[in-house]
Amino acid sequence: MPENDLFTRWRQLFPYAAPETVESCFDGLRQAYTESHRHYHTLDHIQACLRRFDQVVGDLEDPRAVELALWYHDVVYQIGNADNEADSARRAVAELGQLEETPEMAAQVRDLILHTRHPSQPDSHDAAWLVDIDLAILGAAPALYDQYEAWIRQEYQDIPWPQYSAGRRRVLQGFLNDAFIYHTERFRSEREPNARANLKRALTRLEEQSREDNKQA
Repeated sequence: MPENDLFTRWRQLFPYAAPETVESCFDGLRQAYTESHRHYHTLDHIQACLRRFDQVVGDLEDPRAVELALWYHDVVYQIGNADNEADSARRAVAELGQLEETPEMAAQVRDLILHTRHPSQPDSHDAAWLVDIDLAILGAAPALYDQYEAWIRQEYQDIPWPQYSAGRRRVLQGFLNDAFIYHTERFRSEREPNARANLKRALTRLEEQSREDNKQA
């Protein structure tokens, strides 16, 4: 989706807000998602999420709240910050106020964004869909999943390999320890088998590399 089309989609969400505010908030989102340290959590990720959203929109109770949450869920992404989701939610609430959204809508979007902190146990119908959309990459084709792993490593390139590997293995194993990675029947049927295979393959690679590193130490 070209950036002009992305802006058009964004603008259509706010027909009653001041045009200059709509444009300013979009520019802020664009700047955030194009920060130099991002390799996966970029505008491409947001566009991929929006494409998946379009595929399941008929299953959502409040599609607009979910779409707004998708736009903002990674707007704050700083390596080593344990509060990225909370900070993203706060920014969403502030900017949705500027865009003349109701406090109720802003609170709903905030709560949805907070569910994207993994591991997550969604407590609502739409939160389950939002989390599954965000995690769809885990069930991608193997080549795309492997590229995703490479992008994540690039984002953490300043973290020493042993520390990164240990942390990443904990994340992957955490997903595998759950009875289900996905929370909706559609994602479970379409992506759960691929996701488990991808995670196991990535975990095996990290474990093998760790053993090799220990031999050379």
